[in-house]
Amino acid sequence: MQKNGFVYRLSKDNDTTAIVELLKICLGDNDNRTNEYWEWKHNNNPFGKSFVMLAFDKDLLIGVRSFMRWEWSKKSYIYKCVRCVDTVVHPNYRRRGLFSIMTLKGLEIMKNEGVDFVFNTPNSKSLPGNLKMGWKEYGNTGLKVRINNLVKSLYYRVAKSEFSADLINEEHILNNLSTNYLADFISQSIQDESVLRKNISSDYFIWRYLDVPTHKYGVFIDSQDRFLIFFRLNKKRKIRELRICDIIVKTVDEKAGYSGDMHPLIPVKCTHLLNYQFDKVILFFLNCLLLTRFYAL
Repeated sequence: MQKNGFVYRLSKDNDTTAIVELLKICLGDNDNRTNEYWEWKHNNNPFGKSFVMLAFDKDLLIGVRSFMRWEWSKKSYIYKCVRCVDTVVHPNYRRRGLFSIMTLKGLEIMKNEGVDFVFNTPNSKSLPGNLKMGWKEYGNTGLKVRINNLVKSLYYRVAKSEFSADLINEEHILNNLSTNYLADFISQSIQDESVLRKNISSDYFIWRYLDVPTHKYGVFIDSQDRFLIFFRLNKKRKIRELRICDIIVKTVDEKAGYSGDMHPLIPVKCTHLLNYQFDKVILFFLNCLLLTRFYAL
């Protein structure tokens, strides 16, 4: 398609290098600006290959608008969706309508492909353009965490010797992950069908946390095989950080104080920053997760 003097089309496999180079020009160079990372994110995604609209001035790539495939589920229905990510326009071609044209053309293609809905987490630069095209702003999705009963937590984790002394460290970094084990864990996990949630699978978790080329993730499974946590260890200056990325709860520990009317949002996608040493304090937090309620705000 040609419009305003430029050519627009969907990306091809041999466009990856040019796309990554434009991302570097517009956003700077980092670990995520590699061909390998782009292939992992947009071509190997278990939800499907991304729709990527490109804009050209003759042979020069001047714009990228990526629509990453995603799936949500509710009441056994799987919503085929896309999320807008990785969007750039060459600095010499801005304010010429490329962003809007690539977006509208991409939405037209996805509508014909049967995509249920498109969602986005725009930054301050792209938000005005999205709103101008008719997008609706729903604000941030928050997370509320509350300990049900700290006394019971102390009793069952310490007095009843249900407190493991293992440490969270590099030994938990993923090198391999059993597809069958994950599938069994997920099939027994607590899932509230009344809420819209990410359509998780063993293939998704392996892609997201094992196959990712830029970061190393760990997995922690409590001693009683009740919950599974995917996490990442970071270091910011002299502070070590434990970032919790996904939580799957498989069983309910009734004596730990779960109430029957609880509707947990599981699995939870979040980033908790815990500035502690990786010792029993951290593990105590992890072992108390079954005493924690999660709410969508």
